[in-house]
Amino acid sequence: MSSPFGPRKKRDQDQDLAATIDQILGADPEFKRLSRRILRAQRRLKRLCSPETWQRYLVVEQITNERYERVSRLLLKYGLAGREMKAKL
Repeated sequence: MSSPFGPRKKRDQDQDLAATIDQILGADPEFKRLSRRILRAQRRLKRLCSPETWQRYLVVEQITNERYERVSRLLLKYGLAGREMKAKL
């Protein structure tokens, strides 16, 4: 994705993509509902786990979230790039 002000750093582009994803998700009622369900399920699970087991679960959750974030960024990046290419045609 290019900027009207010249080349941009990859970090700036990633921050823009993250902000766009946050805006999209923040406006989606279904995403909010699912997030609340996840938090409730996590609270229930934590009560059943030892502290060590809970910490291991959190590591798995973090890796899963990183993967989801990567997929989201790639889909958004290529979706936006595709629109820009179509606009040039």
